[in-house]
Amino acid sequence: MKQILFVGINAKYIHSNLAVRCLKEYAETHGVESAISVAEYTINQSADEILEGIISFSPDVIGFSCYIFNIETVLKVVQSLKSVLPDCIIFLGGPEAGTDRFSLMERYQEIDFVVRGEGEWPTTALLRALEQGCGKYEEIPSLLYRDGNRLSETPLSDPLTDFGLPYHYTKEKIEGLEHKIIYFESSRGCPFRCSYCLSSADKHLRFFPLDEVLDQFKLFLDCRVHQVKLIDRTFNCDAERALLIWRFLEAHDNGVTNFHFEIAADLLTPNQLQLLSKVRPGLIQLEIGVQSTNPETIRAVHRKTDWETARRKIAEIIRNQNVHVHLDLIAGLPKEGLFSFQKSFNEVYSLHPHQLQLGFLKLLSGSILADEAERYGIVCRKYPPYEVLQTDSLSFRELTFLKHIETLVDLFYNSGRFRACLSLLESFFEAPFELYENLEKCLERKGMTARQLGKYGGYELLLELCETRDPSRLPNLRHAAKYDIFSRERVQVLPDFLKLSITKQNSREIKSVLSSLPKGADPQTYQVEYFPGNFFLPEGYVCFHYGKRDLYGNAETFFLPL
Repeated sequence: MKQILFVGINAKYIHSNLAVRCLKEYAETHGVESAISVAEYTINQSADEILEGIISFSPDVIGFSCYIFNIETVLKVVQSLKSVLPDCIIFLGGPEAGTDRFSLMERYQEIDFVVRGEGEWPTTALLRALEQGCGKYEEIPSLLYRDGNRLSETPLSDPLTDFGLPYHYTKEKIEGLEHKIIYFESSRGCPFRCSYCLSSADKHLRFFPLDEVLDQFKLFLDCRVHQVKLIDRTFNCDAERALLIWRFLEAHDNGVTNFHFEIAADLLTPNQLQLLSKVRPGLIQLEIGVQSTNPETIRAVHRKTDWETARRKIAEIIRNQNVHVHLDLIAGLPKEGLFSFQKSFNEVYSLHPHQLQLGFLKLLSGSILADEAERYGIVCRKYPPYEVLQTDSLSFRELTFLKHIETLVDLFYNSGRFRACLSLLESFFEAPFELYENLEKCLERKGMTARQLGKYGGYELLLELCETRDPSRLPNLRHAAKYDIFSRERVQVLPDFLKLSITKQNSREIKSVLSSLPKGADPQTYQVEYFPGNFFLPEGYVCFHYGKRDLYGNAETFFLPL
């Protein structure tokens, strides 16, 4: 009887690791008799802290789930483990271990095995072999192992097609996860072959039983978990199935739980759009990988997207203001230079999604694009996350510039803290990208980076930009900044540079608003402030309700005209 430990090292504390849970459940239901435990840590913890936690389990066998974001932490821990537990068996699995498996085992003698591909069956077979002490590793599929002084590898196993959900949550398993992101998969594989993605190598798309999926969703709703994030590559590739699931969620909505789906916008059907238009704000969150609007780039990465159709459908969803929409762009793709990327940025930004992620190409070993890299002059870092350094269309300097733009977009746009200010400043420029380009120039003149701005420094930077473009509109921008600040929190003192005083809470109008609050409402969750007439509000009072927020995280407001 051995002590087996599966270790997940997550990117953030709020994340949970589905892979180690799947491995544990499959092994326990397919003949592994040893005691199996799961331990989760984050990359923000020190290697020593993680090492101490692992050793406290006194494990005989340790398996790590490896990704580009955690592989360096995993390897630091692995190097020390056998110094303390010399007899323990260590194996690695996951995408980052599988693609670099020979190099890993050659460089790190502490690693005994690497499991590649889908891990449930090979891992279970390995654990049974270790229990029995038979050492017949050549009979275990998808395994890289030490055979004397050389490394031997067995053929990749066929993907599992005859089993239900890989992991079943229960009320007991959810305890402690209610306020974390719960990861879930209702299908495995992807119908598309985007050349930058490892899913392009997986040609087996499988859907797990719909009744089991709906039972799990009902459990999440009953337990009132905060967020469920599906890891399905393209959730709506089966239109009827996606519609059935969304209808179920609408019918059983608990008013609290949020479900996150990664979809292809151009595949959305009229029935799906109609359903999405009437769900509770916050029930459904959609992540849509646009990546680029350049047709040549889309063809070069073997992607099939009808951008015009996608754009129209995305715009319709955003107009309804009840579904959180997250759009992705990738810089560094083939055939996309700086001018082309700016065009992609402007087209996507003009839709005003709730979140705009400006990412950078990661050249993953095992992907189609990794084999085509020389063709497009793609050069990337030699260490995780293998991010692009330059291409034949985009220089290193241009990519570095886009990194600065990414930071500014995260600070000013994705934070949701500057919506009124941005709506004014965007009017100064012909295209959205120019706004962020000019903000970057402002920072250069100040000799600062965006990360040095502090809590209210962003507002000060926007005022400086306004002063260089149109000083006559500074009073409007100050009131917009005041509105944005109050939208996030109750404030007693505004920063000096805004040159505004906070309304004293003694006017007749304010007392009238506060006296009309719903019965039992906590006055501490409300703030009422006066605003003169300006570009976005007529003259009057705004009541900010912090107990209820919109999809940007800002307080619900209502206006009381004079």
